[in-house]
Amino acid sequence: MSIGQNIKEGLVKLLGELVLITAGVYLGIVASNWNEQHNETIKQKDFLKNLSMEIDSNQQKLQQSLTYREHVLKTSQALYHTLGKERLQAGFWKSGGFQLISGWKGIYIPPLENSVYQSGLISNTLQGLDFETIHAIAQVYNYQEEYKLWTRTLIFDKVTNIDNRINTAEALSLFQPWADIIGVEKSLMRRYASARTQLQKKIKE
Repeated sequence: MSIGQNIKEGLVKLLGELVLITAGVYLGIVASNWNEQHNETIKQKDFLKNLSMEIDSNQQKLQQSLTYREHVLKTSQALYHTLGKERLQAGFWKSGGFQLISGWKGIYIPPLENSVYQSGLISNTLQGLDFETIHAIAQVYNYQEEYKLWTRTLIFDKVTNIDNRINTAEALSLFQPWADIIGVEKSLMRRYASARTQLQKKIKE
């Protein structure tokens, strides 16, 4: 066998080995990327499931608040017609205070959670989702924070400041802004439902 043939066979053999090595490296990179992407998908789905449960829990709490607030508003409005003029002009506490309102359980501001949402922001899991899903999630939690501010302003700050100088009619009028809160709560309920629909759709993909 000539030297030229030996060199040629050596080059072919070397080339074959390089091809195998390159193919092996490529397949290793592909497998690594697939595994990383697969783990990221699992992580995202776990996040979405936990987020869906958090939204579901908040929705249940808000429904309780909505039902209660509608009852208090209806009762306070009815008292204008059932209480006599003398009692309406008397001090609120002298007339019976909150005991006038049947089923009174306090102002009740539902403890709406956002810990799962915050963890998604911190871990960048949220940023890895598609725009439609991110928008649906951010929208509902931003509105939730606005709702918390509304409740503190229109409910907590007003109702908790009833003192001996306020008569019954004035005290009952403080519950009228609850109609606005009820509207906000209904809007938030719709946003919860819309967000959960989007999350369930994404989880099933």
